[in-house]
Amino acid sequence: MPVFEKSFMQHTKLSLTAKHFIPAGVIMVLSFLLFSSIGYPALNSDNAITVLMTYSFNLPHDWYFWGQDRMGSLIPLMGHPLVLMGLSPLLAESIAHYLLLIIGYIAFASLFKSWQYKSVLALFWFFPPTHMIDITQLSFGVHYSLIGACCYIINLKTNTNMRISTFGDFLLTIAWILIALLAVWVSELALFSLLLLVLFYFYLYVSQKSIYGILSNKDLYLYPIGGFVCFIIIQSLKSTTGIAINYSHLVTMTQLKQEFIILFQSISELLSIDKREPVTGLYLILAAVVCLLFLFSRTQSSNNHSKSKWIFYFTADALLLFAVIMASAWTLENNVPRRYFTCTYISLGMAGLLFAEYRSMRNNKIIFPLVLMTLLAGAIGTVYNLKFVWPGTLQPKAELVAELDTLGNVGLIGDYWNSYIYLVADPENKIATPHQDNKVRNPEMTEAVFKQKRIFIIKDGWLDSFPDTLMQFGRCLRKKGLPLHLADCYLNEYIVESMASDVSGSIPEQHTGD
Repeated sequence: MPVFEKSFMQHTKLSLTAKHFIPAGVIMVLSFLLFSSIGYPALNSDNAITVLMTYSFNLPHDWYFWGQDRMGSLIPLMGHPLVLMGLSPLLAESIAHYLLLIIGYIAFASLFKSWQYKSVLALFWFFPPTHMIDITQLSFGVHYSLIGACCYIINLKTNTNMRISTFGDFLLTIAWILIALLAVWVSELALFSLLLLVLFYFYLYVSQKSIYGILSNKDLYLYPIGGFVCFIIIQSLKSTTGIAINYSHLVTMTQLKQEFIILFQSISELLSIDKREPVTGLYLILAAVVCLLFLFSRTQSSNNHSKSKWIFYFTADALLLFAVIMASAWTLENNVPRRYFTCTYISLGMAGLLFAEYRSMRNNKIIFPLVLMTLLAGAIGTVYNLKFVWPGTLQPKAELVAELDTLGNVGLIGDYWNSYIYLVADPENKIATPHQDNKVRNPEMTEAVFKQKRIFIIKDGWLDSFPDTLMQFGRCLRKKGLPLHLADCYLNEYIVESMASDVSGSIPEQHTGD
């Protein structure tokens, strides 16, 4: 065990140099201030649900995000103890979220040798281009942070320069299985990356051992057993939601063609330099130049077999995830959104940066400046878009919605995108729900809205004007007073005038997110 601990510390030390953490640390802090929930100007109701669950986390109800049987609520689970310690839900969620992103970054950084590429990896990870910003916002970054931790463990286990005791190797395997369980809980898409990683591991192991050594390796039996146990646990957790949605339907060839048409149209929109997004256009041009440079660069035999194998893994992972996403009918049902390809983007980015570092180490001095310029253009483009395109300000959304605090304890009803988001600054004293024809993620909150002393309707994105009366969830609401404009929305107070004779069943079933 002492030998393992010493080797582990020596290996970890590679990614903890001062040169590395000065630029990377600055990037992390700036990213936290701009993209975490406390500072993000484009925070929306999807983000808000994570904050609200961090505040009121309760098992077994909250194993998954409200109204879903997928996307495990790891961030609320980690953030809720911070709320109990006295932090605001907004800050607690931000800390938990970024702690996971930092863990993922450190794990991926361990695959690089130079401090320069560890630093540009921080730029890639914490300041993604505007159309891949979900790396820092939704489950994609968290999911891949856990994949990164699994890659880190495999890298330790296959490092021939390290001496790991039998017990130490056993602990690493158990840790890998537990982290893999978390990854699949957070996103079932992680299953494909993990299966590929196990095959990758055994391929590396086979290349180093005899047949007897392979058959006597406990991992050959621990991984399948661990996988079976994880499957039972995930199915058990999903059963607590009362929701059962089949995401395994495959597209037909006609539908696949339709998906590619939508995807190419989406890509062409990005490639056409929009006057509103000039910096994004520059990023795309530079990214294309880098790709062409990689494509036409002379291939040379590599003495760094470990790096070349990781390049192969991430490239294969990107292709596999792209194929899985395109094969799913769920993708077409949601009109092939670009965010579904965030994981493909991450894997391709990792493969590209590893390859760029290898080429730079082969005395190709043009690679690093070009990669740095590309990633800087993507990062600056994201900030530019927030400031000048949408939402047109760098003011934190949480700070803006806090203007509703002047209303006191109220219930809010509005469009989905103008409901939960207005609770993030004060979830203790305000309750909100989408209107009855919209996505209601938590019916319990709908009932709680009508228990508030005052109820306000938010018309933005829903109503053209405030009607004198409005039927919602079996209640007749009558307008009271004049409209207000607060927190960048128009709202008006309503009072419950009467209730339908049969309210049961009037609250719609929970809707799942995209």
